[in-house]
Order: sequence, then structure tokens, then C-alpha cells
Amino acid sequence: MLVVYAASFYSGSLWDDNVFIFKAEAITKSPHPFVFFDYTSSNHRAWPLGYVFFWILYRVFAENFIWYKVLNLLVHFSNFYLLRRFLQNLRIKHSFFMSLLFLFHPLQVESVSWIFQLNTLLATSFVLLCLNCLLENKYRLSLLFFALSLLTKSYAVFVPFICILILQKHFTFKQSVLRSIPFFIISLIVGLLTIRGVNSSDKESQIRERFHTQNAQKTVKEESIVAIPSPTPAIVENEEAISLSDENEVAPETIEVVESTEPQELAQEVVVEQAITPPPEPTPVTMTVIKERKVFDWVSFAHTKLQLMANSISFYLQTFLVGRDHFLFYPLIDPLALENIYNLLLFFLFITAYLFFLADKKVIQTNSFLMATLFVCAWLPISGIFYVPFMKFAHYSDHWAYLCSIPLSVLLIQAINHLITRFNLRNKMSSLMIGLIFAMPISFNLIKTIQYSSVFNDHEQMLRRNILHNPKNTFVRRYLAAKLHRNGETRYAIEELIKAQTIDPGNMEVKVQLDYYKDQLKKEK
Repeated sequence: MLVVYAASFYSGSLWDDNVFIFKAEAITKSPHPFVFFDYTSSNHRAWPLGYVFFWILYRVFAENFIWYKVLNLLVHFSNFYLLRRFLQNLRIKHSFFMSLLFLFHPLQVESVSWIFQLNTLLATSFVLLCLNCLLENKYRLSLLFFALSLLTKSYAVFVPFICILILQKHFTFKQSVLRSIPFFIISLIVGLLTIRGVNSSDKESQIRERFHTQNAQKTVKEESIVAIPSPTPAIVENEEAISLSDENEVAPETIEVVESTEPQELAQEVVVEQAITPPPEPTPVTMTVIKERKVFDWVSFAHTKLQLMANSISFYLQTFLVGRDHFLFYPLIDPLALENIYNLLLFFLFITAYLFFLADKKVIQTNSFLMATLFVCAWLPISGIFYVPFMKFAHYSDHWAYLCSIPLSVLLIQAINHLITRFNLRNKMSSLMIGLIFAMPISFNLIKTIQYSSVFNDHEQMLRRNILHNPKNTFVRRYLAAKLHRNGETRYAIEELIKAQTIDPGNMEVKVQLDYYKDQLKKEK
């Protein structure tokens, strides 16, 4: 396992590792880690326990990045062990092959190589501990581990539905539902706190402020043209120095609108004229306009969410089963592409099949249905039906599928076992050949994992590879420009930002970053 993932160990920090850990004062300077649980302060985080771990680790490892990645790898291996124990408790055959497929799938490279994704790894560990405790009749411990999972990263909010299915192995359906109520209560409370944590975080506040600033700028420009035809507004840029940290987003540009002043004599004439001439009556706003502003297009909203969910489930299923190329940022699907129709059909087929099996009481009690439900519960938070901050840059990400890959690993090996049984291959082939059949998907994904892990060793090449695959993503170009600037290659950083500005001329973040680098280049000369 060390050989497979070792290629990415020397790659240093990635993207928001610096933003949320190594350049975050709450991590590096806070005297205690409990500040992240203070819901009244700006240091409150959506996943407070995860930040507590980083606060402790920073005092142990400082900025020795390799030790963080070794820790990620150890936690990933512990999840392999916990998964095998979980499958053995369920008495599922071939648990070793299933756990091995989960361990070496290329979807895991991002979670292991990205320091900040220790949140994802630990949250999954707590989920597996919770489910194992339920199977072993350790009810209180399972509640504790479930709460720890959500406080580390709240992507297991639908796991209580799995708890109902597991509890039915020991209790009646009614008893199982009643005993699952505390899990739903914990999920609801932590889910609400997560929403508050995301909305109150400095990062999200900057993004919302930048969005409103850009909209306000457009509104002021339009109003100044209509209401004041004579004076021309001049846009004055704030010349404060813009600090760029490792992968930090550039601070939003501060814009002020200043009306040009008239000569004093002319101003006096205007005042006299206004005193004599009554001001014109304002144009009344019709009720139609007011209603149009308040109308919410539910049809368009529902269609967008449905299409996003269809695209996401199709993406994760194809990525796991087919073995497509992996990237840090995946491109968005063109709304007019035929792929959208294919994804919708696949989505409805999956939902129809799931509901069909849900109506069969015998099927519900099978481990295959349990795994299918676990996949649904793990997929829903990342399906697009809920807001995820990362979705501003890409609708899909490998590390989101970490928990999803557990049931998919189980179902794939079960499907292979079903085919072997269906065609009676055990009587026709030796046990060695049967073992090789199970090993085929593991070997294939192992090679892909080694290849993708080596890509993570060079962040610049990884970003350029991402740009070739997704040329319209300006954020990737901004990230690459920041890396080039840190390496002293400011001229090349400017070239990347000019390309980004060509793609998205109205992007204020690109403009501010470009102006800053140009100023830096002048100072260097």
C-alpha cells in the first residue's frame, strides 16, 4: 500500500490545505482548539472536530507535509480493516476482495494525497465504527461514533436510514425505527449547525460579498446612467496591497463610485433652478414588475436540481466501474449535450429499480439492498440537491465519493460472484482461476491508482493536465498562476491570467489577481 500511494507523498500542500490549515490563524495561533465549537465567533466551523484534529496535528507536525500524508494513509488503511470487519459481521462472502478493491481504487488517491481530506477519512472511520457497533449490539457507542462522524465531516447525515436496516437484524421494524430516532435527531442538529457554519465562515462570506459587490457595481452603473445623465461616474479602485497566500483566493476588489463635480457657479444655478422648478414625479412601478421580481421559477429550479442529480450519479457510477481519467476539477456538462438525456435515463432507471426492490420485503432484508441503500445515503449529500461550497468550481469530486466507494466495491464483487455462480464456473475452473477473476478489477484499479498518484507528485503538471481536459475553468488557471508566482515565474503567471480573462472577461477575481501580478512585475524590474 505504501508503494502504491508513496508517489504523492512529496507533493506538499494542495489547494486549500494552506487556506484552512497552514495559513489559518485559528489553527496556527489559537491557544486552544475549542474555538471551533464557539457558534458565536467567526472561528466557528461547519466541521469543528475536524479542525480540532488539525489544531493538534499542526503542533505535532508543523509544516512537515509528508507526515500528514502518512497519517492519511494510515487512516485509509484502518478504514480497509473496519470495512472488512463490517462485512464479516454481515456475513458477506469475499469480504477481503471487496475491502481490497476499496483500498486500491483510484477514487481514493485524492483523499489520501490531499491533507485537508483527513476530515473525509476520519468521518468514514467513525461511520464504520458506528455501523459495526450496531451490529455488535453496542448501541450507545454507535450513537457516539455517529455524532463524532458528523462533527468531523457531515456527509453521513442520511446514515440513520442504514441504521434502521441494520437494527432489523435484531429487532422488529417498529423497534428499529424507534431506536433510530436519536440518530435522526443528531443528524438534524449537526446538519443545521453545518449550514450555519458554512454560511458564517470567512471564506463563504468573502465569496458572497464578492458576488453582491459585483452585482451592486452593475446596478450602480445602470442607475447612474438613467438618473444622472450629465455627470459621468468614475470607477476608483482601492490600491491596497493584495496579499496572496498559497492557494488563497484573492481578496475582492473594493470599488467606489464617485460622481464628477460641476463648477461652483454651475452648481449654484442648478440649485436655483431646482428651487423654482418642481422635481419631476417619479415613474410609478407597475404591479407587473413587482410580481415578476417576486416570482420564483420552481420548474426551472427543479429541472436544474434533477439534471444535476442525474449527472452526478451517472458520473460516480461510471468513474467507479469504467475507470475513466481522474482530475482535481472535472468540467461541467454542456446543457445541450446528449449526455444529459442519457444521464437522466440512467437516473430514472436506478431510482425505479431501487423503489421496485424496496417494495419487496424479502429483498429489503438482503445485504445487497443494504449496500444499495448505503450508496444512496452516501450519494445524496453530494448529489447537488444540497448546497456544497466546492460546487462553485466543479459539480463532482473524487473525495466526495470516498464513502460511496464502499457499497460500490461490495456490489461489484457480489455481481462477479453472481455471474460465477450463474454459469457454474466453480465446477469448471480451479479455485486459483476463480481468485484471479476476483482479482482482475482490483489489479486494473491498482494500476490506475499508481498512475494517478504519480500525477499528484507534481502540482504544476497536474494543473496543466487539468486545463487540457477542462480549458474553460478559470479557477484552475488562477490556481496555476498563483503557483507560478510563488515560484518566481510572474510573467508566466500573467500569461495564464490573460487566458483566463479571455475566457471570462467579467471575472473580477481574475482582474484583481492580474493587476496585482503586473504591479509585482513592475517592481521587480
